[in-house]
Amino acid sequence: MKKIYTLIATVAVVFSANAQKMVSTTNTPVSTVGMPTMSADRTVTDTLVGYSWTNASAAGPAFIGSANGGYVCGNNGYDDFQKAQSFLNTIGNINVEGALMWFGAKQSDLGSSGTSKVQVRHHTLNAAGTTSTGASTTAPGTVNATADLLFSALDTGLSYTPEIVMFTTPVFTTGDFAIGINFQTLAAGDTVGLVHSSDGDAGATDMSWEQWNDNSWHTFFQAWPLDIDLFVWALVDVNVGIEDHGFLNGARLGQNTPNPATNSTTVTYALENNTNNVSLMIFDVTGKLVATYNEGNMAAGDHSIKIDTQNLDAGVYYYALTAGKGRIAKKMVVAK
Repeated sequence: MKKIYTLIATVAVVFSANAQKMVSTTNTPVSTVGMPTMSADRTVTDTLVGYSWTNASAAGPAFIGSANGGYVCGNNGYDDFQKAQSFLNTIGNINVEGALMWFGAKQSDLGSSGTSKVQVRHHTLNAAGTTSTGASTTAPGTVNATADLLFSALDTGLSYTPEIVMFTTPVFTTGDFAIGINFQTLAAGDTVGLVHSSDGDAGATDMSWEQWNDNSWHTFFQAWPLDIDLFVWALVDVNVGIEDHGFLNGARLGQNTPNPATNSTTVTYALENNTNNVSLMIFDVTGKLVATYNEGNMAAGDHSIKIDTQNLDAGVYYYALTAGKGRIAKKMVVAK
């Protein structure tokens, strides 16, 4: 039996009998202070396959709460176990090193313990689940790697500050996969939620998943229903031949050269088709944005971007290409 939800906009309340869960939100629930180049950022993806971020008319990042407590894209009064974002891999052989993700809020009602944490998981998409069109066998299934993020360390400032988590061993991946965030490892009374796209921004409606407390998997579009993508990116191993063949949703990204870089370095990328709003963002190891290179509308083919590293401190950085429906992130090293 499906539940009724209330969707609270600026001045309107809408009732529907076609929803599985109850949603409470406003039209601008998250401050975008500190968001880099919002006009470009809202048109790109949050993951390798987050279609919603390619929608030029999208309202941008959002953060909504469950009407019975907690967060839609987190743990809540429905006792959801896990949320996950799917990644479509058209290359074949890649390694997934870890993920970047943006948490919008956290709260501790009972006083968090020092061991309270969320667990980030790499899943093969091989489990039974329910999508908006019915039964599926493409839900997050086999867990191939895990990494922990302590509740106490989660940065939930409303600036553009993703968390960076690395798997101990990169996951060799040949097919489609998902990055999941498991909330069952949180201490009682601890609640966290992920930032996501606005409802209706996603072009592929069944790419984000949640695991209910009966262990069953459902897409957000079937469960709430909300047409959204989670703000989660995959970090792809730089040592696998991603730049040699194939595309991740229309884009591929090469390793910067030289690496380590001193005064400058060059990043190469390729587009399968003509693509709007191409950009490259560079983050330090804390997730702080340090530079943005806006390429604009680019033709299909091979391209390169020269990155000025003179003013960057020595250390490890991540660069993320946003191109149409694809976002790919890699590591680079700056040496002085």
